[in-house]
Amino acid sequence: MNEVEQKFGRAEWLLEDIGFCPVNPLKNGLRRTCSWERHIARDVELLLECDGILLLNDWNDSKGANIEYFIAKMQGLTVLHESVAAREREATAKIQNAILEATGMTFDCYATKRRFRDSFFARVIFTHHCRKNDIDAFRYIQRDRTMIYHYLETYENEMKNNKNFRNMAMRVEDILRGDLENKGG
Repeated sequence: MNEVEQKFGRAEWLLEDIGFCPVNPLKNGLRRTCSWERHIARDVELLLECDGILLLNDWNDSKGANIEYFIAKMQGLTVLHESVAAREREATAKIQNAILEATGMTFDCYATKRRFRDSFFARVIFTHHCRKNDIDAFRYIQRDRTMIYHYLETYENEMKNNKNFRNMAMRVEDILRGDLENKGG
């Protein structure tokens, strides 16, 4: 596998990991021997079927990526940058791990539509920490936006009025704070 295939493969994995269904332009259905113009035309066709684009760190060096970026902006598509998406993935992994350590619940357990009290609390805590990290929790917890806003509003109320929730949330907070302190932050 060459360097370009590796970069696109990592980007594909990153997008899958943060909840997207990636379209890899290296897997556009054309033979490698087709002209660059045919490839970029096919890539644009695929882009127009997407909700957004992920720009790799060196995207400015690519004529094709510049064309795709311009089209994505003109069409109002979401534009993500590889470095930002990677930081987001790292932050969500820390939040998920802190919730796991504090509650014993895996992300799959509380991200699903289960109606157990503790899984609801974990969703609320996850959503709260996503907001603190400027992450759109909607990509991770597939609910309508109204429900995500409800989780955000619920956090403060539960912190004030629910001892069990407050204990769970504080354990998560302590674990996350400990993680920051261990890194000297």
